[in-house]
Amino acid sequence: MLAALREDPLARLGDIKATVQVVLKATRHVLATTVTTISGFVPLMLDTTGFWPPLAISIAGGLGGATLLALYFIPAAYILSFRRSAKSV
Repeated sequence: MLAALREDPLARLGDIKATVQVVLKATRHVLATTVTTISGFVPLMLDTTGFWPPLAISIAGGLGGATLLALYFIPAAYILSFRRSAKSV
C-alpha cells in the first residue's frame, strides 16, 4: 500500500481524494491475496492432531490484522504525516 501511495503524484503530496483512490484501487489485490492465503490455512486449522491449528490460526489472524493495518492505518498515517510536515514548513 505504501508503494502504491508513493507512486501516485497527488497522493505523494498528501491529497486525500487521491489517497482514497489509490487505496480503493489496491484493495482488490490486497483482499484477494489475503482471502486466498487464509483459505489455504483452513485445512491446517481443521487438523485434529492438535499441533497445526494454533499455528495456522495465529498466522491467519496475523495476516488478517496486517491487512486491516494496510488498508486503514497506513493510508491514514500517511495523510497525517504529510499534513504535519506541510504545517511545519
